Amino acid sequence: MGLLGWSGHYLSNITVGVPMLLLTLAVADCVHIITGYIHGLHRGKSQKEAIAYTLELNFIALLVTSVTTSFGFLMMNASVSPVLVDFGNLAAVGVMIAFVLSITLLPALLAIMPVKVTATNMEVDDQSMLSLAEWVIAHHRKILPFSALIVLLGAVLMMQNQLNDELVKYFNEGSEYREDADFFENQVGNTTLSITFDTQQDQGITKVEFLKTLDTLTEWLYEQPETNHVSSIVDVMRRLNKNFNGDQPEYYRIPDTDELAAQYLLMYEMSLPYGLDMNSRIDIGKSAVRVTVIMKSLGSQEMIAMEERIRDWMAVNAPQYNYTITDLAVMFAHIGATNMASMLVTLPLALLVISSLLILALRSWRLGIISLIPNCSPIIVGFGIWFLISGEINLAVSVVISMTLGIVVDDSVHFLSKYRTARMSGKSPEDAIRYAFVTVGRALWVTTVVLATGFSILATSEFVPNSSLGLLSGVVIVIALLGDFFMLPAILLLTDRKVYQKKVQKHPERQYE
Repeated sequence: MGLLGWSGHYLSNITVGVPMLLLTLAVADCVHIITGYIHGLHRGKSQKEAIAYTLELNFIALLVTSVTTSFGFLMMNASVSPVLVDFGNLAAVGVMIAFVLSITLLPALLAIMPVKVTATNMEVDDQSMLSLAEWVIAHHRKILPFSALIVLLGAVLMMQNQLNDELVKYFNEGSEYREDADFFENQVGNTTLSITFDTQQDQGITKVEFLKTLDTLTEWLYEQPETNHVSSIVDVMRRLNKNFNGDQPEYYRIPDTDELAAQYLLMYEMSLPYGLDMNSRIDIGKSAVRVTVIMKSLGSQEMIAMEERIRDWMAVNAPQYNYTITDLAVMFAHIGATNMASMLVTLPLALLVISSLLILALRSWRLGIISLIPNCSPIIVGFGIWFLISGEINLAVSVVISMTLGIVVDDSVHFLSKYRTARMSGKSPEDAIRYAFVTVGRALWVTTVVLATGFSILATSEFVPNSSLGLLSGVVIVIALLGDFFMLPAILLLTDRKVYQKKVQKHPERQYE
């Protein structure tokens, strides 16, 4: 598979993950609707009443979580890769479609399908969630500093990750492509870098001054430890000069005059068989030439370092010539770094928008600000764990921040919406925590299992970017649930002690007792 074909295969592998991702997110929405529906049936409601109950209970939370998830995907528009932009836009639209179907088609199906519920199972679930709530309430003063320590440790480890993409290692060892690439690597080298010189004058590449500069660069490139071979026009000029001088070894050098170099090149081009011209190496006006360096497989950091050394050499030895450094490996080396930088630039905007949405949805600036802590912590801890797993951030991993930021908000929104409902009915923070655990705790861990399982399936891919994306996303989502079950209640119990303006509770049966 050529490099161009490989890049197309890589990009198609990224986009093929969208259906699986949307299926997982859609199931998560449905879990909340169905859980609320069954909860209503256990409270003695009819099917229609239970459907109305679950929609009223979950509509705002599902709307906010869908919008924040979509916005997280839309953050990918800051990426320099058009494919990642399309991935984000497609996923954002799909998430909103899933939301619409979960509040329209799913309730309609529930209305016509008979459902049997077992009160004993619900009571057991309620009691287990209530027991967890009691434990968190009893130990919240210990949980918070322990959580802060974990986040701090995660931040330290996260900073140790290195941006590095090595194209060959995008496929696991044992795959057909990897075996072929490793064989080629051992024989020749499978990473190329192209330097295009533009002399800005016709026949400029046949000037002896230019050829000597190119010859010096070629020798310097051969001295670099990464280089296996350099394809340059100076090799042709040296060989021709030797051939036209009786094959004497001392003439294996650049021709002495511009005219001689031009004649050698013309005769060489005229002698080439049809289809083997030099248009791939020099332009028709003989003003520009391309030098190709074949190297061993390099990571993105090594490739960027090699590029910088070439630029430094050019600045000192050939400042009079225009040049460009290109190739697929160079492009991917810069995409990863640029993509991560663009994600970090848009991160403050995303946090501002998401926190604003949470403040509006929860109608409380205090809860909106508090929610940022458990929403940001999973990403920090997740990337800290990633340092222990891999330590390298490739192109796919660089989009995890934007992709998961909107997803991890979901649990916080559902938990805080139920917490606020209880607080507005006059409950204390402790009772509100109990209420939130009983009403939404079961749905949260079920959706987390669904999401983590979906991403874990992606993690089994032989294509390393997809497996890295799935594994890290699954880790972040699991950590998000732990944060919402332990860190968030502890923060609320310590900071949200004010008395809420009591409102009449429309559904007094929504009690944990």
